[in-house]
Amino acid sequence: MKTKLTLSIDSAKVRRAKIYGRERGKSVSELVEEMIDKLTVDAKSAKSWSQRWGGTLRLTAADMKRDDRFGKLVRRAAAAPRARKKQRA
Repeated sequence: MKTKLTLSIDSAKVRRAKIYGRERGKSVSELVEEMIDKLTVDAKSAKSWSQRWGGTLRLTAADMKRDDRFGKLVRRAAAAPRARKKQRA
């Protein structure tokens, strides 16, 4: 079901959108629909920070010997059993 929507957009951008749509055989409404679909799908499929970077830090024996907070965290992580995370359905 289609619903009318009124937008306030700079006239130069409207002209560019019409030219762009004409070149591709699409209306401005179709272009806006496609952009909304693209933006909302991309946002949903984006990986979280931990999904993207999890497991990429490589620790060395020298890191274990460090005498600072980082060394303490490395030793704690090495001593902790590795639990597998359940994947969400």
